[in-house]
Amino acid sequence: MTTQRPSRIAIVGGGFSGAALAWHLRRKSVTADIVVIEPHAEIGRGLAYTTADPAHRINVPATRMILDGDDAEHFHRWLIATDYLATDPQAGLPDGRLFPTRATFGRYIGAQVRDLMPAVMHVQAKAVSASKTEGGFRIACDNGESVDAATMVLAICHAPPAVPFSLRSLRAHPRFFPDPWDQDLLPSLSPKDRILIVGTGLTMADVVASLDRTGHRGDIVAVSRRGLRPQPHTDDLSVFEGDFITPPVTRTAALSRRVRRTVIEAARDNVPWQIVLNRVHEQGQPIWQNLPASARRQFLRHLRPYWDTHRFRIAPQIHETIERRSAEGTLDVRASSVRANSTTPDTITVDLRSRHGTEWKPATFDAVILATGPEHAIAASPLLSSMNTDGLVQEDALGLGIAVDPLGHAIDAQNKPDLHLFVAGPLARGRFGELMGISDLSAYAKNIASCIAGSHSAMDHCERLTPEGAR
Repeated sequence: MTTQRPSRIAIVGGGFSGAALAWHLRRKSVTADIVVIEPHAEIGRGLAYTTADPAHRINVPATRMILDGDDAEHFHRWLIATDYLATDPQAGLPDGRLFPTRATFGRYIGAQVRDLMPAVMHVQAKAVSASKTEGGFRIACDNGESVDAATMVLAICHAPPAVPFSLRSLRAHPRFFPDPWDQDLLPSLSPKDRILIVGTGLTMADVVASLDRTGHRGDIVAVSRRGLRPQPHTDDLSVFEGDFITPPVTRTAALSRRVRRTVIEAARDNVPWQIVLNRVHEQGQPIWQNLPASARRQFLRHLRPYWDTHRFRIAPQIHETIERRSAEGTLDVRASSVRANSTTPDTITVDLRSRHGTEWKPATFDAVILATGPEHAIAASPLLSSMNTDGLVQEDALGLGIAVDPLGHAIDAQNKPDLHLFVAGPLARGRFGELMGISDLSAYAKNIASCIAGSHSAMDHCERLTPEGAR
């Protein structure tokens, strides 16, 4: 079946970014039909908010889970109005902050999108390819349906982690789990299993929280090259007004020195580092725009792991679990490299080498779980791979996603922006830098909605996605 409605706006991907874009388009009174192509049964959940595990919580307070920048506390009020704490009292902190489950935030977004229906139509399928037509685009789905649209927006999520070369020989082993969100993972583990987690970031923390909730009490070893753990929040609610963009910083080392110096100076006034880093995040996009391409690559290679663990902090409830398991001696976070050694039908032996060591030492585990973060390469997505092959899009220079212009238009193989093809969500962060948190994604979706709304009336109504506007 082919849907012949060329005036449509097709949003490929119905996670938070796709849902936020549909919501903002309707807020801007766009009259064209909106189709969201999303394989999950509900729009708004995506990978992050599909999880039903009560141990998985949002990693910022509810007041910072912002769909509408003009009403930042809407989700917080929704939780109160629905008496959420009655079913999850652990979500509330003494200071009033709420850290509900991720599933609850997905339910909230789904409720906002349902209010838009039938103006927003959900095609429950996965887009597998797209081609240019005289009237725009034809998008083929895995259920045999195709959708014609004048405007197309790529809002797909990242693929599961890519298996490191050093562990590829384990891919067929039944005790190797390359996808930490695999529904068969937890049921297949025993309470006393010795578990290796490859990766020490937020995904590792989620895995440990899930294991602990289901009664696992065996030893867990988590490894990454630097051994950096997600950092906790502070209960200090003050605001830091420092400036990290005047004068502009154009070198990675200079940026690092400025942030470190500011953190030290703030500590003298009893201002915790988290408050300073909040300000760095607020100015993250203009900071990124000021860095030349070489400095951006240096940042990704040397500073990104430190930024990620300090910027994307851990929910207090999960932090408590991590601290308790560490104190009990059942969680060991190490700075180590890892490579496959040998296997039996029920165990996996790997070699570990400490960051500053030279000797590889064998260690045997009952299961190995990959938690290194999502795959960013275009080749990991059949849709993006086919569009890249056909010249409709190209990978950004940093390998973070899709190349876009300052308006969010995808740049084709001839290095020209396609005025009817947009990229929403983290796939555009090669251009904008700080584009992972909910508030950043919502603001970016709002700007894309403004541009699309302008293109349906007059292109000169588009709001330019300057760093300040996208923040």
